[in-house]
Amino acid sequence: MLAGWLLLSGCDSLFGPKALGKAECRPRKLTHVDACQGEDTTFQECHFYFRASGVPDRAWCEALAASAMTSAGGPPVCDFSKPAAWAKVSCTGYQVAKDWNCYECKADELESSRAYLYAYDPQCSRGSELVTCNYALQKAAARLAK
Repeated sequence: MLAGWLLLSGCDSLFGPKALGKAECRPRKLTHVDACQGEDTTFQECHFYFRASGVPDRAWCEALAASAMTSAGGPPVCDFSKPAAWAKVSCTGYQVAKDWNCYECKADELESSRAYLYAYDPQCSRGSELVTCNYALQKAAARLAK
């Protein structure tokens, strides 16, 4: 299991969806979290999404801007230590500012498909992490926009 993951209790969803807030979010590349919202409907397999926003890890943000590849046929496999393993994608449909830069990757494991979309302003002073498990990134972004 990857360190720093959002830890969720599957039993909570027996009583309906659990709203996720700042206390439940564990973004990987934000040094300070201002806000976070999402939903967990996990029962036996993970099923959640959240968007955390705040101050990004500047070195990571700048490294992504310098070395991320252009997406060609789907997101690459996540490597949180290698910015070049991430794909630069259009931010359209993810509810982030048009001038921001977006990067995505995917981590498929047994019974879970995790997807990540990191979005940063051009100065690497503000950032957002959209994280999902068994949930489409654009669907999660649309639900969070409501």
